[in-house]
Amino acid sequence: MPPTEDWIHKAEEDMAVARLAVANALWSPACFHAQQAAEKALKALFESVALPVPRTHDLVVLLDHLESARVLDPQPLREAALVLSAYAVDARYPGFEADPDEAREAVRLAAAVLERSRAQ
Repeated sequence: MPPTEDWIHKAEEDMAVARLAVANALWSPACFHAQQAAEKALKALFESVALPVPRTHDLVVLLDHLESARVLDPQPLREAALVLSAYAVDARYPGFEADPDEAREAVRLAAAVLERSRAQ
């Protein structure tokens, strides 16, 4: 499988896990996997234009790099990046508890990032 497709496949797996987590009332894991899906979807865009994939979980940073390289207009995804980036680390540890609305919104936002990445 080409590298871009590998990234998209991994993003789709994380989306599936995020949706399963929501279906099973596992709110914090849903948020984490939603962030992971969006991150991998954006990293697929780096691969698609043969740019080095940055080693960061910060979706805003990824969008900024994609904008600088003129790969993607980041504005439609800026809100998603801001919301989802917070789940990259915090959602995996004690002290963070997502609620159902937050988890569902995270999944919705991640799906939008994945859809946009596929379309690009």
